Amino acid sequence: MTVGVDAHAPSAAALAFAFEAARLCGARLHAVYAWKLPPYVDVLADVVLFTPPQAPTHASNSAERVVVGRRNDTAPALRHLLEHSRFPVAVVPTWAGDGRPLPREGRPCGGAVRPL
Repeated sequence: MTVGVDAHAPSAAALAFAFEAARLCGARLHAVYAWKLPPYVDVLADVVLFTPPQAPTHASNSAERVVVGRRNDTAPALRHLLEHSRFPVAVVPTWAGDGRPLPREGRPCGGAVRPL
């Protein structure tokens, strides 16, 4: 069974349906995340099967810096990352609910990414 997920606007209902259907059928679920990447950045695509608190912490073991978004519902994952990362973490706040970054003038240091 396969579920397609738009990384910019994931459907919680589609995911819930797919997970429940796979469970009831005893099937493996293939989750396909898709998004358009900018052509001017070399991207290492990586998918890990960890909990939200564990995934960025695991990835931080080989990163020079970890950049994460902050929403009210991600506090446990963010706290775990900040406590366990061996490298600087940049936390980028987002507007409530829509996931867009704050305007440049709303960011500390004029929008520069800086370690906490």
